[in-house]
Order: sequence, then structure tokens, then C-alpha cells
Amino acid sequence: MKPDTETPSSVAARKPLPPGTTRVPEQRHSERFCCALMLGALVLAGLGGCVGGAPPQQGSFSSSPPPDSVPGAAILPGTDQLGPAEEVLLADWYVSRFEHSGAPADLFALRQRRRVAGEALVQGWREGLLRAYGPALQARGSLQFRLSPEGLAALEKPDVIRSQMLALRDALGQGIALGTADTLRDAFAKNPGLRPYRRDLESWLEQQPGHLPFPNAANVPALREDVRLAIAAAEQKARLLQALRQSESLQQQGLVPAAMAAIETALDAAGEGELLTLIGDAESVPTLRERLARIPRAAVIGRCRAIDAGELRIVRECIDGLENGARNYRDCAAATAAAEGRLSESLAEWQADARFQAALNEQGPAIVELARLIARARGRVWSRRIEELVAERAWVEAGEFAADCLRMVGASADDGLLCYRYADAHPLPDDPLPVTCLGIIRSELGLPLAPALPAAFEELLELSDREADIALRQGSGFALCTILMRLRELAGDHADARVLAPLLERARARIERSEVFLRRTVFSRNITVEEFSSSTAGLGATFAKDIDLHLRRARDTCGCGGHISVVTPDTALEPGDCRLAEGRIAAFDAEETSEQSTIRHATRWGPVSPRAAADGTTDGYVQEQLGYAIHAKTVERVAHIRLDLELVCGKTHTPISVNDFLRKAFVQESFHPFADVRVLRTLSAPRREDLHAEEPEPELRNDRVWTAGEMLDWARRQAQHIVVLDTLAAILRYPLEVRATAVAMSEARRWAEAADAWGTCQAYLGSVGLPAAAWQEAFAMPDTAGERLLEALAGIARQDAATRALGPAVEGGMWGAVAALVRESRKQRLNSAAER
Repeated sequence: MKPDTETPSSVAARKPLPPGTTRVPEQRHSERFCCALMLGALVLAGLGGCVGGAPPQQGSFSSSPPPDSVPGAAILPGTDQLGPAEEVLLADWYVSRFEHSGAPADLFALRQRRRVAGEALVQGWREGLLRAYGPALQARGSLQFRLSPEGLAALEKPDVIRSQMLALRDALGQGIALGTADTLRDAFAKNPGLRPYRRDLESWLEQQPGHLPFPNAANVPALREDVRLAIAAAEQKARLLQALRQSESLQQQGLVPAAMAAIETALDAAGEGELLTLIGDAESVPTLRERLARIPRAAVIGRCRAIDAGELRIVRECIDGLENGARNYRDCAAATAAAEGRLSESLAEWQADARFQAALNEQGPAIVELARLIARARGRVWSRRIEELVAERAWVEAGEFAADCLRMVGASADDGLLCYRYADAHPLPDDPLPVTCLGIIRSELGLPLAPALPAAFEELLELSDREADIALRQGSGFALCTILMRLRELAGDHADARVLAPLLERARARIERSEVFLRRTVFSRNITVEEFSSSTAGLGATFAKDIDLHLRRARDTCGCGGHISVVTPDTALEPGDCRLAEGRIAAFDAEETSEQSTIRHATRWGPVSPRAAADGTTDGYVQEQLGYAIHAKTVERVAHIRLDLELVCGKTHTPISVNDFLRKAFVQESFHPFADVRVLRTLSAPRREDLHAEEPEPELRNDRVWTAGEMLDWARRQAQHIVVLDTLAAILRYPLEVRATAVAMSEARRWAEAADAWGTCQAYLGSVGLPAAAWQEAFAMPDTAGERLLEALAGIARQDAATRALGPAVEGGMWGAVAALVRESRKQRLNSAAER
């Protein structure tokens, strides 16, 4: 046993006895035994030095004083004033230096001092941590620690929390610091017995780590992990606060989606905020979520208020400035367009983002009210311009301006002005009747028009009677009265119905008379089909009769019956009537045929059969996959038809021609059950269900080849349909021709003729319809249509689309021509009055 080895008895012997107690014999015996061992060790050490025996082991140091100068009990008086850190260093140095040569009593005493000093050092470390990092750090027993969420929350600022936790992390890094041991050096310098070992001590100190390991009883590893999480929580809180500040800044700049995105990104990283609870923060995540929920509502309210206080305020100032001449209606219209555009852009942004849905539901009535205010402002701005025109007796110009405004708003509500469409789709609960923004604008525009209607009716009715009855321009009469009816519609409820009733009756009567005249004498077309010439006897007459029949069917089913009448060739025609003449069938045959043989392949699964085993039982199932070589003979018949004719309408000659090779293929298929069928592969399986379902044999085409007569009959019907469609397309081009005439007259400033042409075109468009589907139904072939027939059907569809698209242009041209005609009529009356 080594001299410094302690037994339980020796440890107990060192402890003082309580008063009034004595040691038992076993204790006394143990004490005597330990003392004897210690004295024997000292004697042996002394003897070893005296007899010149082997020197004692000196640890890792290469040089040391002679054994007789080993410090013994003399080390104790000179080092009584050392601190705990120096006590620990002294004990460690002494044991490492004199473990085998020092006196056992000194080793024992220093170990005792080291234990007491170590406990004091650990206790000081504990108290120092609590002083430096409390109340964020709290004790849980003698050497257990925990982070206090309440204490960390008291620090408030995340950078302060992070800084303190970083310092605590460093303090928990290596161990308990032992200091520089300057006091130990001083003790060695003052003690004569220790001076020879001073350099040895310095060398030893340079090799020491300077830290005492943490006691095993301390929960330092767990505390380090808590500190790491607390640092991460502080950094996360800092990011949340940064996101909040960034969001507020972006919202102030009007970048609302970016403001919400900044918070959403931070919240996604924070999750439910579990990490933040380590630093006592249970409010940051709910605060940011509440802030995120408030941003859309605040943005909607703020934008509506900004529009009301900004663009709409400018509009109100412009409207007020119109009355004193400080502003003009164009500036006001531009200001109103800015308000409309900003609210529409805002609505487009909000409706595209689901995060604004709750705010839109809440603030919907306020948005509707704002849109209606803008619509009312728009109507008032335009009504000022109408007042100016009415004051100048420019009735038609005022009506045209109002119609253009309403047309523009109607189109914009569908395309760009989302604010009006939104307001119309979300009526207010207290609306007694349906309210639309277009209706609000219409009401504002009709207010200045209503007082001017009686005078406008008197003037324009007189002019329409003169144009229709004297100048025989029924189109002008129709246009003038149509304009009057538009003015009455624009005035709306503001018009005096009692005063206007007789005037409206006169206007309706004029419109009806003009329409009847135009339908009977202008729009009406008689058409006759003359016999075709052909080298085949009777073919031309039959061809003409068939075309006549198809024309009559088109007249009754395709919307053109009000203007086209099919008559026999012996009927006397008017100058504007039409006839299909000079028809010649140059080629009409179907003798050409061609044959082609091909083979196509098909696969089918055959029946499932049981497989017999050697003993006659069923040993699974088998199935064959069969390949068929199907022989196909394709017979193609070709019909060639070529004809030419002219559509003569007055002085207009329109050539129509058909020159088509019409092809039709007939397929006949067959296969030999033995020569053309082979087994591709065979499958086997233990169960019938594991194989494929049996498939029937391939279906074979067996078309009957048409005769030459059947091909000719099919080709004949194709050609006749083409002739009818081309004929109707040319006749129904009439409104386009009238519009071209109206444009030419307007450019020539011949306003009476221009108004007549525009009115005629407007009357035609109002009395005829060309449903495109009817053409397809009337001329659908029971079998495949040829390319030329499909082209003719596409042409009539284009004609229909072009006619339908004329409406806005014709109405606009009619307004302009009638306005110019009224001005010209006034000028003529003034000149006549001046001459008289």
C-alpha cells in the first residue's frame, strides 16, 4: 500500500470527536497503525538519504534537489494564507513532484487541503455564476443550474439576452479557472524551504491547463445545450423584431404584399414559437400574427381613405372649378380617371391575394360607396360638357357625347375599370332597388339632356319629315328619328313623359314608315336561277332547279328571308334584283378509279384452355396471342366537276366558279383463318384469372363501292351548295357596301347623302340576323364535305362576323353625320332667312 493511501479508519481518525465521546478500541488500534506506517515511511526516507541508496523517483523533472532537501512539514507554515486556487495548485504540484519521495504526512495534509480548497473553489465558481448571470441563471441544488425563462424575459432586448448567453457559454467552456497563482509564487519566494523549487514550480505551472474540470455532480453539459437554445431563441426573436420593423417600413411605402411577406417569412421560421418560450417570450409570435392579420384591413382602409382624400378631392375641386370657369372638363375627366384607375388597381391586387379576402368582406360596403362616389363624380364631370353643348343647341352632339361616354364606361367595366364591376357585383344591403355605377353615370348625364328634349324633338322631327318626304332620303329620316329615340333613352327618368308622348309617337311612326320603305324597295332582292348549259342533255335544267331549291331553303332557315325572294326565270326583275346567269357545266364525270392493296396487322388474345397433366388432371391454363394479317383493298373513286356562272345584281357582276376533284375511298378487308393467322406467343398460368380476357376477332371493313352515278350525285350536291353559299355571301355583302358608301360620303362632307347611307345601314342591321350555326345546319352534308365546300362555309361565317361587327361603327358614323346634317340645315335656314 502506498503511503498516501487512505483507509476508512484513517479518515475517521482525522475527524474530531464530538464532546463527551471516546474512540472505541478498534479506532485507537487503527490510529496507532496509521501513525506507525507514517513514521516508518519517514524513517525509510531518512535512511535512504543517509546510506546513499537509490534516489527517489522525481516524476517528469530532469533535475531536482537532493532527497534530504525534500520539503516536508515546513511547507505548511509558509503557505497558510493561500487562496483556494493556489491551494489546489500547491497540492497538485507537490503530489506530482514528491509523490514517491515526500513525507506521507505532508502528502496527506496537502490532499486534505486540496479537497477543502477544491470545495471552496467550486463553491466560489457556483456563486460567481449566479452573481454574474442571475436572475437568468438559477440554482437547482448545490451544483445544479437552470435557465430561468422569467429571468431571461426580464432582459427584454434580444441582443442583451444573446450577449449574456454568449458570455455564459464561454464561462461553461473549459472548466473552473485557477488564476495565475501569483500568491503561490510569492509564498515560494518567502519560504526558504521552498525557494529551491521555485523554478521547478514555474515550469510545472506553464504545463498546466489553468482550469479545474467541472464537478461531475454539476449539470454543465445539459446547461450548455440550454444556453445554445437560448442563444438561438434570442436570435430568432431578433429576426422577428426585425421583420416587424421591416414590415412597418414597407407598409409605409405602400408595399403591402412585401410587408406581409416579411412577417410570413419570419413566422414560418419561428413555427409555433416553442423555442421562444426558453427565453420567456410567449408574445412575439402572437403579436406578429395579429399584426399580419391587421395589415390587409389597414391597407384597404388606408387606400380608400387616401383615394377619397387625394384623387377624389381633386375631382371635387375640378367640378367646383367648372362652374366658375377655372377648370375644364378634360382636366376633370383626367382626375376622375386617376381615381378610377387607382381604386381598380387596388381591387385587382386585393382580389388576387387571398390574404385580403377577410378585409374585402369587411370593407366591401365602404369600397362600393367609394366606387359610386367616383361614378357620380364621373357623371357630373361629363354632364358639365353636356350642359355646354345643350346651351349651344347642339342636341345631337350632346347625345353623341353621352352615348360615347356610356359606351366607354360599359366597355371599361368589362376590361379595365374593376371598381365599377366590383360595386355592381356587391350591392349594399339597404339598396331599395338595384343600383349600378353605369346607371349612376347615366342618371347624371341625362339630367342636363332632359330639359332640351322638346326643342330637340321639334327640330329633328321637322328635318326628318323634310328629308324623307321631300328629298326622298328615307335613310336620313330613319337616322334622325333613331337619334331622337336615343336622346330620350339617355334622358331617362328626368324627361317629362307627358310632354314627350306625342313627339315620341311621331318619331316612332317615321321610323316605321322608313323601315317599311327600305325593306320593300332597297333591301329586298329577287333572285332567279337561269338554266345552265351542259353537254349532257337535261343536266343544266336539273342543276338550275336544284340550286333554286337550295336557295329557297336558305331563305327560310338562315335569317335572310326578309330581304331575299327566289323567283322563277320568267318573273320581271327590278334594276336591283339578282340573277344567276351564264351558267356552264364544263366537266361532270366520275369514271376515274384506282385500287390499292395493303396489309394491316392486328393482335388478339385467344380463348383460355386448361392444360392436362400426365395423370389426366388439370395442370394450369394456357392462352395464345394470335396475330392477324388483314388484307385490305382500297378502291378510290374520283368525281370531277367544273362549272362557271355569274351573279348579276344591277350593274355588278360577280363570277362564281367550281373546279374540284372530289375523292372518296372504299375499303374491303378480309383474312384467311389458316393462312393469315399465326400464334405469336403462348402464356401459361396456374389460375384462369391470371391470363387475359378473350378478345373477338378484328372487325373488318366492307364498304360498298359507289357507282359512277352515286359519285356524280354526291359531287353535284357539293357543287350546288358551294354555288348557293357564294351567291348568298355576295348578296349579303350589301351592308358592307352601304357602309363604304357612307364613309365616302362623310369624307366628301356630303352630309345629307352620308346620313341617308348611315341610316340605311343601321336599318338593315336592325332587321336581319345571320346566325352562323344555321348555315352549318342548312348545308351540312351527310358524308364528308369537300375542301371547296368547307371554304364556302368559312366564307359565309366570316361574312356573318363582319356584318355583326358593323354595329358600333355604323352607330358612331350615324351620330356624326346627323349632327353635321342638323348644322347644315340650320345654316341653310339662316341663309334663306337672310335672303328673304
